[in-house]
Amino acid sequence: MTKLDNGRKKVGVSACLLGEACRYDGRSKPCAMVRDVLSKWVDFVPICPECECGLGCPRVAMDLYRDEGGDEIRMTAKDGVEHGPQMREWIVRKLPELKDFAGFVLKARSPSCGIGDAKLNGGPECTDGLFAAALRKAYPLMVLRNEESFATEADCAVFVKQLEDVALLQRVEACVRDLLANSPACHDWDHTLRVWNNAKRIAAMTKAAHPDVPLDETLVSVAALMHDIGRPQELADQGKTNHAVYGAELCLKLLPELGVNDASYCARVADCIRSHRFRKREGNAEPASLEAKIVYDADKLDSIGAIGIGRSFHFAGRTGARVHNRSEEALASDSYSREDSAYREYLVKLRKIRERMLTDAGRQLAEKRHAFMVAFFEELNEECFGGTE
Repeated sequence: MTKLDNGRKKVGVSACLLGEACRYDGRSKPCAMVRDVLSKWVDFVPICPECECGLGCPRVAMDLYRDEGGDEIRMTAKDGVEHGPQMREWIVRKLPELKDFAGFVLKARSPSCGIGDAKLNGGPECTDGLFAAALRKAYPLMVLRNEESFATEADCAVFVKQLEDVALLQRVEACVRDLLANSPACHDWDHTLRVWNNAKRIAAMTKAAHPDVPLDETLVSVAALMHDIGRPQELADQGKTNHAVYGAELCLKLLPELGVNDASYCARVADCIRSHRFRKREGNAEPASLEAKIVYDADKLDSIGAIGIGRSFHFAGRTGARVHNRSEEALASDSYSREDSAYREYLVKLRKIRERMLTDAGRQLAEKRHAFMVAFFEELNEECFGGTE
């Protein structure tokens, strides 16, 4: 368990849930669990998108519609007046004010605030309200819940813990962005972001397949974000530093500075970082925990497939290697040499990754990427050597 700062988090809330008379019918829809219990732990900022965008109160009720084959959702009042553009203009102005919010508690089934439960086209299909959809897109880390998810005080405690986890991830993200600011594209922030997204996807698939298996998804995210923090030093000295070992040591220093004072938690993150490397060197370890295996697989996924090919050619070009060579030339060469081509990376590492994945979800995701990569290098050899390679 992480022990984070004790500061109260700023949370947006649909104003009607606190008792403000701002609904379409001029009434409120107070939620006692939100207003009287959750408010003890967070600082609420009430917002009514429909009133604030200028629709007034009371107002004609609205519904969401999407034309067949269309992407944009319309917000249309029952008298036929379209209010979508007005709402979207307000959202564009409002979103920058919300960047420091940790979360939002939104009114269920509202055409502006519904989270996946706003009626679409008057039928059984549902979608996000316009404001909720914009929040989700602009601030993917923000915790979004509707009032119906707070049935007990325990539900409130879970929400507060989620806010703390998000606050930690935001601090870690900012730290890692700074550390990788000058890194080359193979191991820059973009790479870290892809690995993080891979890790979240693998964790979600693993949790769905094995709901009873303990898995700390926040720890997975922290470790995925920090997995390459030692890489700038390894690149600077052309491989003399083992970035996995150095990164694990660095994380033990950084996490307490970022608000984590649980030594065992820090050690578990460090273990994920220390064991994420494919090529084993002194000081590395095999991934032991489920979290470490997920981070390992997430990093390996970004090494294969189309993105893996692109990264390999980028690295080869940056170090002055040939565009392509034959297998005997590639395999007889050293790292950082002229023969250290993208094809050498494929032969030495990339083609072996599929078989070395450690989770069921990772293996499943690796299959398509592996097949694409094999076909690519077969075509490259055909074009360069007429299939004689």
